[in-house]
Amino acid sequence: MKRIFILTAALLALAITAQTANAEPTDPIVRGDLEVQIIGQGKVTGTGIDCPGDCAQRESWPDTEGGPVNTLTATANKTGWAFQSWSGGCTVQSNRALCKSSYGTEEAVVSVAKFIDVMAPTTYISYYSPSDEVNDSILVGVSATDNDSVTRVEYLIDGQVVATDTTAPYGAELDTRAYAEGPHQIQARAFDPAGNNGITSNLEVVIDHTAPEVTLNSPVAATRDAKPQFSFASPSSDFDGADCVIQRAGEDRAPEYCEPDQWFAGDAPTEGQWEFTVYASDRAGNVSKITHSFVVDRTAPEVNFTSGPADAAKIGKGNVTYGWSVDDSTAVGQDCSWDGGEATACDGTASKVLAKGDHTFRMVATDAAGNSSEISRKVTVLADGDPDPNDPDPNDPDPNDPDADRTAPTVKLSSKKQKLKALEKGLKVKVRCSEACAGTVVAKAAGGIRFTGRARLAAEGSSIVRLKPNAKAKKALRNSPGSLRLKVVSKLADTAGNSTTSKLKTRIRK
Repeated sequence: MKRIFILTAALLALAITAQTANAEPTDPIVRGDLEVQIIGQGKVTGTGIDCPGDCAQRESWPDTEGGPVNTLTATANKTGWAFQSWSGGCTVQSNRALCKSSYGTEEAVVSVAKFIDVMAPTTYISYYSPSDEVNDSILVGVSATDNDSVTRVEYLIDGQVVATDTTAPYGAELDTRAYAEGPHQIQARAFDPAGNNGITSNLEVVIDHTAPEVTLNSPVAATRDAKPQFSFASPSSDFDGADCVIQRAGEDRAPEYCEPDQWFAGDAPTEGQWEFTVYASDRAGNVSKITHSFVVDRTAPEVNFTSGPADAAKIGKGNVTYGWSVDDSTAVGQDCSWDGGEATACDGTASKVLAKGDHTFRMVATDAAGNSSEISRKVTVLADGDPDPNDPDPNDPDPNDPDADRTAPTVKLSSKKQKLKALEKGLKVKVRCSEACAGTVVAKAAGGIRFTGRARLAAEGSSIVRLKPNAKAKKALRNSPGSLRLKVVSKLADTAGNSTTSKLKTRIRK
């Protein structure tokens, strides 16, 4: 009986449920969707919305009621960004960051919040090369950062764009050849996608297209030294350094560091044509090249007598004349002396009226490199002869002429202060003579150092005579650490043949 009751109750409940399902609802339910989109960097919040992240929401409501409204709030959440505007299916409120959005039943209502980048890139010049003085180009590196990204970097000279770079790391070599010498301003300007730009402060550089001036200090044209040395000078205020090389003509040796007004030496083991080259640079990188060609010569001149009495000859009275030949690859200086007396310059021949007795003639030929050769002959004069009127340096005026001039000229020597370095060009001596006179001036110092020259005054007055140094003098001047003491002797004669000797002692300091 109990089972029948339970079954009857179940069938009744099922009938009631079926009847309820077939009945029309009195209050239908409507469903709608809302979607939020963001342009740029920002955040949107609302009921069920926390975008980015949760950017969509579905809502349902009875059909008899109005649809719900979701109040959306736009907020910039990254530095350098700002909210700009709403678009799509929402109504902007007086507070422009707020927007009321409904829900779409057939398709979602889309509300779009746009954020814009308002921060300019941070830009600065991170490096430049070679320095703040440049010649034809300058390499500029730029550091550019942005809250979004950097799209390009422009490079400017004096406010004008000269190059553009779109790829990091940013750097460009700017051509400055067309710009005048003097100061100029370099800048870099970086852009982001929004068009914001940031520009660097001015980098002032000096453009210089002119290489430094370089001069050589009295370089020798020939030398016999195994280690010849040279020096140079540069008056340029922007001189920055130099390299030098001594090499055979046509060789390619590596230059070495050298300094102005300091000796630079190099090995020259063989004879022939050699070169001394200086490469001088300034702070802008301009380079001057100056090359001096010289000869390494260790072969003495070849000299031979061509005329005159034979060695040890015995001759009668009269004028004695010797002639000789000189053969050498460089210029040769010749000095002659009689009987061990003062040597004077000569050239191919020498004559003298000799008194009775034994005499010696000596000629020394010295080439430009300092190599010397000597020839000499001895002769015996058997009888005194009359003075030769053509002798340029007679011992006495004509003894038979009572009106002959027998008074020697008055000669005074003087020398202003000079420096050792200048002596390679010659020692300057001032010669004052009381009448027209001519003759030799010789300066000597220890170690075989000699300076020789000739003075010739057409009338009473003074003249500056430059005495040329011999090879030993040149070498000593290059290596001398201190001063040089010189004894200057002149032997001058007037037109009548009266001669006088004057002396001067001087000291040349470094």
